[in-house]
Amino acid sequence: MKKLLLFPLLLVIGWSKGIAQPTSQTVVAVGANWKFLNENGDQGTAWRNETFNDASWSSGPSPLGYSPNNEDAASTTICNGCTGCSCSNCAPDCNTKRITTYFRHQFTLSDPSGTFLMRYQRDDGIVIYVNGVEVHRENLPAPPATITYSTTATAIPSNAEELAWVSVPQAALNGRFKAGNNLIAVEIHQAGSGSSDIRFSMEVARSGPLVRGPYLQMGTPTDMTLRWRTSTASTGRIRYWTSEPGSLTSNADESAATTEHEKRLTGLSPSTRYNYSIGTTDGGVLQASADNYFITPPQPGTARKTRIWSLGDFGTGNARQVNVKNGFKTFAGTDYIDMWLWLGDNAYSITGTKDGQDSVYQLNVFNIYGPDRFMKQTPFYATPGNHDYYSTEARRVDHDIDYFDIVSNFRGGSANDKEEYYSFNHGNIHIVSLDSYGYESGQGTAIFSPNGPQMTWLKTDLAAAKSNPSIAWVIVFFHHPPYTKGTHDSDTEADLINIRQQVVPILDQYNVDLVLAGHSHVYERTKLMKGHTGLSNTFNPSVHNAPPANNEPTPNMYYKSRTASTNEGIMYIVNGTGGAAGKGSIPQHPAMDISLDEGGSLYLEIDGNQLTGKFIAIDGTTKDQFAIVKTGAVANSTNTLLGEAAGSALATSSQQNTMVGFQAGLNTTSSANLMLGYRAGLSNTSGQFNSFIGVQAGLNNTTGSSNYFFGTNSGLANITGTGNYFLGDNAGGGNTGGSFNIYIGANSGNGANVNGDNNLAVGFEAGRANVAGINNTFIGFRADAGANGLSNATAIGNNAKVNVSNAVVLGNGANVGIGNSAPTARLHVTTGVANQSGVRLENLTSASPASALNQTKFLTVDGSGNLILASTTSGGRIAAEAESLWQRKGRYLTSQADNAVIIGSNVSRTPAGYRLYVQEGILTEKVKVAVKNTAEWSDHVFAPTYKLVPLAEVEQHIQRHGHLPGVPSAKQMVEQGNDLHRTDAKLLEKIEELTLYVIELSRKNQELERKVEQLQQAKAPTQH
Repeated sequence: MKKLLLFPLLLVIGWSKGIAQPTSQTVVAVGANWKFLNENGDQGTAWRNETFNDASWSSGPSPLGYSPNNEDAASTTICNGCTGCSCSNCAPDCNTKRITTYFRHQFTLSDPSGTFLMRYQRDDGIVIYVNGVEVHRENLPAPPATITYSTTATAIPSNAEELAWVSVPQAALNGRFKAGNNLIAVEIHQAGSGSSDIRFSMEVARSGPLVRGPYLQMGTPTDMTLRWRTSTASTGRIRYWTSEPGSLTSNADESAATTEHEKRLTGLSPSTRYNYSIGTTDGGVLQASADNYFITPPQPGTARKTRIWSLGDFGTGNARQVNVKNGFKTFAGTDYIDMWLWLGDNAYSITGTKDGQDSVYQLNVFNIYGPDRFMKQTPFYATPGNHDYYSTEARRVDHDIDYFDIVSNFRGGSANDKEEYYSFNHGNIHIVSLDSYGYESGQGTAIFSPNGPQMTWLKTDLAAAKSNPSIAWVIVFFHHPPYTKGTHDSDTEADLINIRQQVVPILDQYNVDLVLAGHSHVYERTKLMKGHTGLSNTFNPSVHNAPPANNEPTPNMYYKSRTASTNEGIMYIVNGTGGAAGKGSIPQHPAMDISLDEGGSLYLEIDGNQLTGKFIAIDGTTKDQFAIVKTGAVANSTNTLLGEAAGSALATSSQQNTMVGFQAGLNTTSSANLMLGYRAGLSNTSGQFNSFIGVQAGLNNTTGSSNYFFGTNSGLANITGTGNYFLGDNAGGGNTGGSFNIYIGANSGNGANVNGDNNLAVGFEAGRANVAGINNTFIGFRADAGANGLSNATAIGNNAKVNVSNAVVLGNGANVGIGNSAPTARLHVTTGVANQSGVRLENLTSASPASALNQTKFLTVDGSGNLILASTTSGGRIAAEAESLWQRKGRYLTSQADNAVIIGSNVSRTPAGYRLYVQEGILTEKVKVAVKNTAEWSDHVFAPTYKLVPLAEVEQHIQRHGHLPGVPSAKQMVEQGNDLHRTDAKLLEKIEELTLYVIELSRKNQELERKVEQLQQAKAPTQH
């Protein structure tokens, strides 16, 4: 193997300057001389013809172009009016370039036969003509648009793109070259006259006669086998390279000429994309395209997303086969497929041939799948079916079939020198292929003899996989199914009965997860099952299916413990609908969960602890979908998982998660989440920094992050909301996307469409009607909004309701006391020192109707401490006709003999100890309550001597009294009113106590994580 250091971006399809290639194969080489013209303007169309006289044009080897400081390393510099070169009719100046530059190259062919391959570099747009006929254009208006001298390019390639090689479709070149003289004419178009650079280079080669392939076999993290067939003998060469900058191109050459080419590439890197081309050691190129690449498997035991295409009974050459293939192409899109499993009966007979012969494989397999990317990119792993054995007894005995010449199977897994059965690992997946039709050596006509070589090998192989802690999944495939009621019947056919009786018990004994088969031309799938070796009428779901906790606790979801000492069940799939026809309608085998009689194929995707399967119909749609989840597997050592299916979807990059409880964090793939409780955080996928504690806490959260939900069903409906704090059963239950809300108390914020941001609700059912509200505060039993869409609204007190934005409501029919403990009025203000009133009102709203007198009225306090209504027009006293407003009983404003003031009608006096009574309430923008000393505030909670009441006692108090300790009951609030000073201090005291409880809970959780980690470490040596 010889490595050549080449200019990296010349390697897209494997040709390069510097590799010796005979003239008969390389038609136009990189470095060939080209005539070019960047002067004299529009050349019309005559320049494209062979007879055009280009003697006056400049010439030079490719690549040609110009760029600042020649940074693109052009071999020939094209003058452009800038300093450093001169031309007779250049562009006006360095900043005004010609839009179009012309190139011509003539060459002679003695024989124009064969397939031509053309590739080029361009900056910006390009049109290519061969012998006067346009064959390709790029980055210019599409046909039938006419390209003129002034047509500007429609795209500007990046620096990397202008150096990349682009291939012309082979079909566009067919029949364009002729014996004798040939002309390639090219025009490069700039995107604008101010362009700083231009580039052009081209290479043309003639390919050899490729008959079959290339196709890939036996991929490992460091090796890959490539095979192909040619019509004449040649010594093959594979050129391969990675996409990394500065990549080396390697040549893998065969040692002798042959038509059957097979070369194993070694020394590859795991999980790496390799581009390749196939050709000959004399420089010929057989195939080189953007589809020619493969990705090596990951290191053993590495969990990498793996995509598998499974196809059975497909090589028929009929419309169903083509439609199934096209349906899967539609489904797969551009996704890379890592493995392709052939389930047997890969090639059916055609006129004049027998089943499974090489000619049938050519016509019905390679000719059909060869043009598609899967054959070029994805290694296939096959098992033989009865048609691959030519459906004859003689071939079952001697195994002399073309299949073994066409397919290169592993000879391994556990020690084994047979190609008929083998196994291999792909990352954390163990794949086993068995031969269900060929007779075994030394066993007469027996298949799967219990003590025969194949079953002996199988038990050894599966035991090794079971004892390997890096293997998370075991898939076994063979042709004949143990259970089917399709075009074959497993109750009546001896081969199928034999498999059920001899093979199934061995599969049950080890950690096999999935069994794939074909033969029956239908799609059938079981649930997880084990232990059934009898006829279909003996199948008993309660005995042979795994328990409900494993089988579909949610539809089409199945769960298995990776650490279970015995296998919890196997899913069996019959997938024989890749081409062969069914029979229209089929009965359903009792073990089957679904049975379909239509064309299709099976797609498997394995990502970490989850295997997802989909049956893809001929139109590309999914007709069946299921998932098997492995529980008890820790994807990353920094995660702590405890409970059935907890954290089952964690990826290898997920870390620092703690998930405890049935299905806690089931779908999480992110990091730094705490989920404790039955189904806590069940739907979370990418959300992170969440803490969900309680039964179904955060159940529907998918992407929301930095949320804290404590309590049964707290945050139940939250999906994308972020930065929320919900404490209490059903707290925040109505929030789906709102963020930065605090809901404390059972059912607080638990209402339909309560989905705003920056809201605070404290108390039982507080804030339940806050629909689309933002920046609101509700404190107290059922304190809430009285209208939708409020903002900056506050309601404090038992059943307090606020109906408008930018408003504060205190209580609901309750008295508010300031400076006293027993208010007897809606607002009861008490001051202990005369003439030092606790109330001051300024800039009051004027009376209605407006008048000069009304607009100047205001309230003040006279020298005796009385509240009076004064006017600037009356010397500090209102007019005589209005004096009754403040001097007479039964009016709006009354002054009492004891210096108290009453606002309202039919009120005799204020309660003792108060100086102001307002009958209808007060509307003000600001109220300030003085705090006399620090002892009246709540900082004592954080004192070292403060004793936090145990939560159990708090719970008992709540159950007994219906409210928190030290917090007034609803009855007390009704009877005594809401003392704002004491209420604020008490609420802050409870919040600070809550903070201490959370800190204490965090410490306990850390200790729990430490103990769980110790338990896992202690148990680790016995896990499988």
